[in-house]
Amino acid sequence: EASLDHFNIKLHGGASWLYNIIVDAFEHNIKKSIENSLVDEMKDAVDKQLNDEFATMSLTEKLPFHHPYDISQIDYTFTDITTEADHVAVTVRASINDTAASMPEFPLPPPPRPP
Repeated sequence: EASLDHFNIKLHGGASWLYNIIVDAFEHNIKKSIENSLVDEMKDAVDKQLNDEFATMSLTEKLPFHHPYDISQIDYTFTDITTEADHVAVTVRASINDTAASMPEFPLPPPPRPP
């Protein structure tokens, strides 16, 4: 919701005295229309900015294992993004994906024993 505290329209010149009477009669409607347009434009601007930021995010992350055990990655996929006036809710579906297809040898050798 947007609110304009001080809102005043005054026209000058020519038949402005007549136009000012008409504007005064519809000032509340004009103010509400501007407030509603402001809310819509702000929501669109925030949504666009969020979409631009989300588009640059990496949604996959390799699991922290050393070669040759680095055979999977976590994929964070956004399933829903909801914006409200006071928060953003993001629903994420995470999956672990096998990347072993790129491995030249399988099965893997056993890991080295600690000293």
